Amino acid sequence: AGTASGQETAPMADTDPMTVDMHTAEEHSVTVGGTIEFLAGRSDEGVEGFDRGLYSRFSISYDRTLDSGLDIGGRIAYHLNQNRGGDPTDYAPDVLFVSVGGGFGTISAGAHAGASCSMLPRPLAFTRTMNWADYLAFSPLAITNTVHFQEQNYCNTDESVSYATPTMGGFSAMVTFVPNTSATQTRGLKAAADDADAFENRIDAAGAWSSSMGGTDISLGAGFQTSSDSDSGNPGLDVMTVSGTVGFGGFTVGAAFVNDGGNNVDAMTLAAKYTLGNLTPGVTYSQQETDCSARTGNCYTDESGLVIGATYAVGGGFNVFLEFISLEQEGDAMTDDLEDSLILSGIILNF
Repeated sequence: AGTASGQETAPMADTDPMTVDMHTAEEHSVTVGGTIEFLAGRSDEGVEGFDRGLYSRFSISYDRTLDSGLDIGGRIAYHLNQNRGGDPTDYAPDVLFVSVGGGFGTISAGAHAGASCSMLPRPLAFTRTMNWADYLAFSPLAITNTVHFQEQNYCNTDESVSYATPTMGGFSAMVTFVPNTSATQTRGLKAAADDADAFENRIDAAGAWSSSMGGTDISLGAGFQTSSDSDSGNPGLDVMTVSGTVGFGGFTVGAAFVNDGGNNVDAMTLAAKYTLGNLTPGVTYSQQETDCSARTGNCYTDESGLVIGATYAVGGGFNVFLEFISLEQEGDAMTDDLEDSLILSGIILNF
């Protein structure tokens, strides 16, 4: 899928922060795991009738705690299959992700989620669809500039270097340096170097605070990203994000606000979910407004997405979900309005 800036949207296959467990009681730990997902969906304007998408990933992680308390971790992962609507795509393996942690914090290098994704509360992830670009591949609206719906600017797993502070008094912070935004877990640095649309020298810094008071869990965070312009002339990233979540009695509500100065976009997300045993229903609403005065070609001044769905944890890492998605886009004087409705279901196995 393309974006307004021309930057390729990479699959967001692993948005969880890949940092080692600082409190493991084992001196050595080797973990073999992965993910298999099978999706089925129907789009009014895209796929007519049900189509499928299959994704699978395999990873090996290693962790060792030295007598000094220093924790050393490593990880390598491989995309075994990526099939969207019968269109298979080949992907390269991750380079080795490594991290070293201790009382000074954690230093990480390789393909991993950066500071904003790792630190900020993410209400957009309360439902699955709006957080994963591949799920929107069933709809033609996926190829437009819904970049903030997909968290593209801060939840790709770029080849990068990060430093995360220890958590003190509920506060934590992280900074990530990304030499080339086109270098991800699915695309190596060598291939990314020839991408003229990639943003180089991106700095991603974020901080967060969390606390529990009287049965209420509160998380707040803010992040900032900046980068140089791409070689093709697209303006560099200039993104500020603030977000927060509040949890109480099984309910969790959240909000996020994004200002993207490079693309002249303001976006917001409101979300809620409720955990009832193994069942978690949720709703997410996102809207973004774009200043089209400096754009050429098609431009959508207002875009919104609504997701209503539920996930059920069967057990043993096996989950199923069903969601209804409504997408709307209002074009400028030269662009037609678009809208689409989708029904998506999925089976997810984490092992």
